[in-house]
Amino acid sequence: MLSQLVRVNPDLNLEGPNSSTRTLVLGSNGLLRMLFPIETVAWHKAIELVFMQRAVVVKYYGNLLVRSRYFATLAPAVIRMNKSCKISNTVPHYSYPNLLIRDYNQCQYCGSVPKTVDHFVPKWFTRIMRIIEDGKIHILQDMEIASDIIVNLLRQPLTWKNASCICEELEPTLLKFDFSKFPALPLNWENAVAACKNCNAKKGPHSIGSAEVELQYEAPYAPNSSHMVGNYLHVHQANIPPVWMNFLQKSLRVANR
Repeated sequence: MLSQLVRVNPDLNLEGPNSSTRTLVLGSNGLLRMLFPIETVAWHKAIELVFMQRAVVVKYYGNLLVRSRYFATLAPAVIRMNKSCKISNTVPHYSYPNLLIRDYNQCQYCGSVPKTVDHFVPKWFTRIMRIIEDGKIHILQDMEIASDIIVNLLRQPLTWKNASCICEELEPTLLKFDFSKFPALPLNWENAVAACKNCNAKKGPHSIGSAEVELQYEAPYAPNSSHMVGNYLHVHQANIPPVWMNFLQKSLRVANR
């Protein structure tokens, strides 16, 4: 039954959720006749969504108690977003836990356990992208970057799809300049990959085409909900909370094919 957060006795002898406790987020069509998984979020993010009236609780963890000074409730196990959405068009928010799910909890260069996030397009080049995006071409001119290099940077719109190739082409010249004082574009789905510390250090400030590592899997992309649910099941199937299973049966069958 759909409900808001329920108050419970704060003295209940129950353990609290930990940093690995996740909440399954469901979307729905406009008529609420179909619920489908969108993503997973940390339990405290789920409570925030409910308090902001952006979601309602569908199921609770019966054995996990959340206590505050004024309130005690069971940790939400499954929530439903109030706003209807289409699963094919839903892109989960970028976060480190979600990145690990997208990348199957593997370093995208060697397949080992990842401990860091790598800028697929080097961070220094995203600073240049930010300069151009903000229309501050004079900064590049003031740094005495050759006009033909600036022309190459401006000859086509810089997107995440072409930035890596352009960076590789201009890298030998541009790496001589210091862009560290300029803001970089924030990490996002299309420029972040999970990486181990060793591969991240090997790649360093280089584009993938000139680095000492090779991309073993697909280039970074913005996943939709079906990708994320399938990947989550692939990586964490042994640890899926039983309370989620009724909402994941269809996705589980797809992931096991």
